Amino acid sequence: MSQKRHKFFDFFTQLRSHSASEKRFLIYIFIASFFITGEASISKAVINSTFLSAHSAETLPYAWMASVPLNILLVITYHHVLCRFGYLRLLQIALFSSSLLYGVGSFYALQIPGLAFGLYIWKDLFIMLLFNHLWSLINSTVAFKNAKYLYGMIFGFGALGSVVSSLVPGFLAHIFGSGPLLLFTLPLFGAVYYASYQAYHERSKIDGIKELGFGRKDELDPQTGLHHLRDSKYIQSILAIVLAMQIAATLLDYQFNIELVKHVGEVNARTEFLGRLYAIVNSTSGLFQVFLSYALIHFAGVSRTLTLIPIYLALSVVGYMGHPTFTLILITFSAIKVFDFSIFNIAKEMLYLPLSIEVKFKTKPIIDIFVCRSAKAGASLLIIAFTWIFPMAVLQVISWILIVILLLWAFISWKLNAFEETQSLK
Repeated sequence: MSQKRHKFFDFFTQLRSHSASEKRFLIYIFIASFFITGEASISKAVINSTFLSAHSAETLPYAWMASVPLNILLVITYHHVLCRFGYLRLLQIALFSSSLLYGVGSFYALQIPGLAFGLYIWKDLFIMLLFNHLWSLINSTVAFKNAKYLYGMIFGFGALGSVVSSLVPGFLAHIFGSGPLLLFTLPLFGAVYYASYQAYHERSKIDGIKELGFGRKDELDPQTGLHHLRDSKYIQSILAIVLAMQIAATLLDYQFNIELVKHVGEVNARTEFLGRLYAIVNSTSGLFQVFLSYALIHFAGVSRTLTLIPIYLALSVVGYMGHPTFTLILITFSAIKVFDFSIFNIAKEMLYLPLSIEVKFKTKPIIDIFVCRSAKAGASLLIIAFTWIFPMAVLQVISWILIVILLLWAFISWKLNAFEETQSLK
């Protein structure tokens, strides 16, 4: 048996080697991941369905573009609040703000189209903020040698939370209505804060862990994050991969929602359909996170894993182009969501591991929050332009653009292999 296979099967020995503080830290991280994705499963199904009823699928690109100003404001505010008040206070402010917004939206989203529009924009930004905040803490704590198996476990608990919470919109929308289901997210916010609070304090007890140090304003100046991005080709490669993933996901999101409205027209039926779809997607993601991601990254490495994902998606898009049915776009849409929630995110987070804490808290939010949402705006401009220029063939043109983007993503990921060899990301 090769040394690589021996290390693969030494999983439980590695897990037992953690100190008591490290184990408690991980337990609270698992809990936080469970409830963050659980909240996301409820809010996404409800708010997406509500938006499509208040507006239309054709309005989605305009919502994605409208998110850019809020996106910029959010990144600037994130750095300012984190610097001035610290990790936990920022989390309190974010959770309290969303609690108020979701509480109001649960009663008035369907009656006030503008509120449905605002909820749709905020929902994605808020989820990304929570994930980025949690993963910045994780990436500043977990060692290289433990990331390959721990990251899959963390995402696996997140997938479990998604599956459990997907039952709420999947089976209760016709009983309570779509809007009131947002109230189910409020106790989950409390659980997220409790677990994050405990994880943050357990981290301080781990031997050899560097303090996060949010004491000086210049330490979290967003300009410094931009300088890291400008000066590092490696970080630019991460940005390009994230950008490609988000543009591809947005284009597929648009294709899927156009077909969804045609096939499931009534709002509560659509909420239940989306809830059950996310349950299937999240269950599959969980299986990938627990059983596939560790093995794939262990044997293939991070860069090759990130190369295989776009190749598979490109082949799936080619299949849809040859036979453009709702079933095939549903499969392709589900595939990119499964990869995004599992293998892609695990591999992407591992790309940040060789970088400094400064980069993880300054540059990472720019990429994972600002660039991700801005990519949606860029994809929206493409969709609007194609709608004007090719009104009768917009979905086919989007498919061709998708193939080009996916192949570029595969090329950039493959080029990272040289860096991976020197940084022991395998």
